[in-house]
Amino acid sequence: YWESFVMARKLVAQAIVSVVPSNPPHHGEVMLTFLLFMLVPLCAQLILQPLRHRVHNTLEMLSLLSVVLTLFVGVYINLSAAAKDGGLSLAPDLKFTLVMLANLVFAALFLYLCLNLL
Repeated sequence: YWESFVMARKLVAQAIVSVVPSNPPHHGEVMLTFLLFMLVPLCAQLILQPLRHRVHNTLEMLSLLSVVLTLFVGVYINLSAAAKDGGLSLAPDLKFTLVMLANLVFAALFLYLCLNLL
């Protein structure tokens, strides 16, 4: 049954990307909507633990968490770029480095769990 939920999640994700406007007056709405949507499967994964093996649940949770954190950083970057008054803004190279570092950490955790727990 969980495969049906995953396929529905992917279908809704495609619908969000296709339907929500992403032109300049609506900066970041696609990412914010997608971020809010991805919190639902992440919470469901954490609460239900639907897969048979603990390691599979952990890997799925890390995968969803990586997507959510990447989107969160993307929304932050988008909002800080839209703010013309300065405020909390980081250099573009630092933002890119933070996103890449976060994804590398999750990739390393994912590989570690795959190699040691399977």
